[in-house]
Amino acid sequence: MEIIGAIMLVVAAFTWALTPAIISIAARKVYINIFAFTGWRMLMAGIISCILSTIYEDFPLGVNILDSNLIRGIFIGGVIGTIVGDGLFIYSVSRVGASRAVPLSYLFIIWTALYDYLKGYTTTLVVPIAVSAFTGVILISSGRTDDTRNNKSIVVDPPGIVAAILASIIWAVSIYEYQRALAVAGELTVATLRAFFIVVCLSPSMIKWKKIKHIWKETIATSLLGYVVGALAFLLALRLMEPSSVSLGLALTPLLSQLLAIKFAREKYSKKLVLGGLMITASFVFVNLS
Repeated sequence: MEIIGAIMLVVAAFTWALTPAIISIAARKVYINIFAFTGWRMLMAGIISCILSTIYEDFPLGVNILDSNLIRGIFIGGVIGTIVGDGLFIYSVSRVGASRAVPLSYLFIIWTALYDYLKGYTTTLVVPIAVSAFTGVILISSGRTDDTRNNKSIVVDPPGIVAAILASIIWAVSIYEYQRALAVAGELTVATLRAFFIVVCLSPSMIKWKKIKHIWKETIATSLLGYVVGALAFLLALRLMEPSSVSLGLALTPLLSQLLAIKFAREKYSKKLVLGGLMITASFVFVNLS
């Protein structure tokens, strides 16, 4: 069973690393309305999760939709975490490329570790690890990236850098809020309700945004990879393996994302940026081991 879990972990890491590269490609075709793009991706994923939750979790009859912890967890962890957090992440990818945005946004691993340290759950080893991660952030923020597809440089863009870091903070908060919701309902049910509320909130932007017709392939691909295949593979891996092993595996996603950005998004970048990515990835690995 652990072998199956390990395979699912690889699938999750790969799909979550490939998704930003595809978003980066889409951002070169049209100006992405981050709210409409998120809404259309969530609509497609929500349809699938609704079918699965009805089959496996007796949705909607088998859940108390009015439970306060469920509502709070879904709205703060799911709706706000996705609309604002994912929106900032998509904005960051469109401004600075996947190779910068992913390592910076994955700082949520460090934020949660520092929070656990303040709560007394982890050792002081977390502090120097965090310093190493933030050193990597500085390197990534100043490293040069070349877009070989369009033969131009992706310049250092402060708003894009800040957006990725803000996304990481929001995602860190959403993790703890998701725990509230998951204590009341199953994973598929939470995913379905999250998708429903997000689509309702973003429907005005979705209707007005006409440029989706130019990137509908990327929209479908990123929806399936990020919100369906990657999410379900992660949940199955979490069911079959120890949480620490799963976290350790996912910590490699930022580095994998940089490699995939070279292949699919045709991003080529400096040694400084690669070194920063390695430092952040190593920090994620050590913080999970600690």
